[in-house]
Amino acid sequence: MFSAGVLPAGGGGPLLPAKLLYKGSHLDGTEEVVKFTQRYGEELHVQLASRGLAPELRSCTPLAGGWLMVRMHFLGDGWQTLEALLREGAPEKIDLAIAAVSRALQQLFDLPSQTFVWGDARPPNIMLSWEGGADVEPAVRFLDLDTAGPCFFMT
Repeated sequence: MFSAGVLPAGGGGPLLPAKLLYKGSHLDGTEEVVKFTQRYGEELHVQLASRGLAPELRSCTPLAGGWLMVRMHFLGDGWQTLEALLREGAPEKIDLAIAAVSRALQQLFDLPSQTFVWGDARPPNIMLSWEGGADVEPAVRFLDLDTAGPCFFMT
């Protein structure tokens, strides 16, 4: 059994009815995000998740009409977007976050065997967790990989 509800924007703001994004709970209490989209950077998501830079991708299932159902681990309440942190304006936390995000983005350049393009690497799609304390670099996860995919160079 799986129950679902619309996921609020930014972890508690107004609902985004234009986004087909849901938070669901299984009977065992595990939570996940279910997203319906017409394209998704599944390969990049898997590679990022294997490095701890994206939530675990549980499935990316083709549906009728060219749609995909993307299921991933729900990060939980201890996470905030980089956008929310920038609005808070706490300089010491922002400096730590920028360093952590820069290090995480560098790992995108270090991915083996494939060059990727991600057209939506913006503060609302970068999640931060301060579980180690406010005086250490936060954990970073990237979200919303709809526009991600392989980059092909023509010579």
